[in-house]
Amino acid sequence: MKVANLLYSDYTVCGGAGIMMLRQHEALRSLGVDSHILCRVKTVNSPQVHEIKISKNMKRLEYVLMQAARRLGFNDLHCLSSYSIGDEEVIESADVVHIHGIHGNFFSYLALPALTKKKPTLFSLHDMWCFTGHCASSYDCERWKTGCGNCPYPQIHPPVRRDTTRLVWKLKKRAFENSPFEIAVPSRKMLEQVEESTLKGRKVHYVPLAVDTEIYRPTHDWGLKQLLGIGEKKKVVLFCTNDMKNHYKGGDLLLKALAGMSEPLKRKLHLLILGKGGQGFAEGTGIEAMDLGYISNERLKAAIYSLADVFVHPTRSDNFPLVILESLACGTPVVSFMVGGIPDMVRPGLTGYLARFEDVGDFANGMTCLLEDDSLLDRMRDNCRETAVKEYDLRSYSKKLIDIYGGISAN
Repeated sequence: MKVANLLYSDYTVCGGAGIMMLRQHEALRSLGVDSHILCRVKTVNSPQVHEIKISKNMKRLEYVLMQAARRLGFNDLHCLSSYSIGDEEVIESADVVHIHGIHGNFFSYLALPALTKKKPTLFSLHDMWCFTGHCASSYDCERWKTGCGNCPYPQIHPPVRRDTTRLVWKLKKRAFENSPFEIAVPSRKMLEQVEESTLKGRKVHYVPLAVDTEIYRPTHDWGLKQLLGIGEKKKVVLFCTNDMKNHYKGGDLLLKALAGMSEPLKRKLHLLILGKGGQGFAEGTGIEAMDLGYISNERLKAAIYSLADVFVHPTRSDNFPLVILESLACGTPVVSFMVGGIPDMVRPGLTGYLARFEDVGDFANGMTCLLEDDSLLDRMRDNCRETAVKEYDLRSYSKKLIDIYGGISAN
């Protein structure tokens, strides 16, 4: 079987969707599937990753059209080159096309019918974009159920300069109605949303995302703690984000929660920050902190997860964050908010603590409950690892996909 994976870029440029696609691609190949990636921006040096062929003249034309379309409040429609993606050799020779996302100014959703009628297609939903008037996450707005318009959040990613959301909602609805694809969703929340959206009635596969549990596993190299200059008796809290300034990642909520913890507990803590822009993040909280920056080496990341006593994820919006899966696989309990698909993974009393949405006091209480109860932490560590291996193993996930591909290609 040959599978063509489609996304704007092949790895971290597209965040969790790109990371998951590349991991899945490599796992599929290890299982004998002839998997390839087709993208506009190639960052991985692999013969199975292919850049979409676009002439210089087409790129210039699309750039001019993009400037005009954005002023009018439209995203993606300027991508005329997407109408010929079906002619790419990677697509032509594939048995199944697996789309991991088409927004991001590289594919016009009006071109989706032509592509999906040419090849059997599975579309993985990593966010809400397919059934909203522009946004990837609607937060508390439910206008996507009835047709959008009068958008309360025009600046939410991907932003629009004019409120064309009702028209875009209708255009997407028409395009998707004429596009014969099946859907994969990672969370129960997304499954519920699909059933209330314009995609209702389409065949949907509930396939939670996964992690390589051989790479992400508990390590016990206590020398790392000494190497980082962290006191042996310190409790370590880990926070990870790819954009510290992003309001929806909740860094401000974490700061408030940390500042509100008891002084005796603060003196016992050491905060590790993994990602970009963490310099000086914890100043004013009274807690020792260290910015580790962005780390791409997955085994080193696993060691850092394992070093932590608690992983904190104070997000305001998320579908099925991979960082939580990575933490669970390393046996590290998680404190997060009751958002999106997070309750699927973070199970109170078993794998972590779920705080009420944006309730800083409850979030601080969750951290305190775990950090002050060593026996609870030990039980949760075992539960986290067991849950990841049983439910979120990458190889098992890939085998499920192979079964889905077989069913789609046989139709």
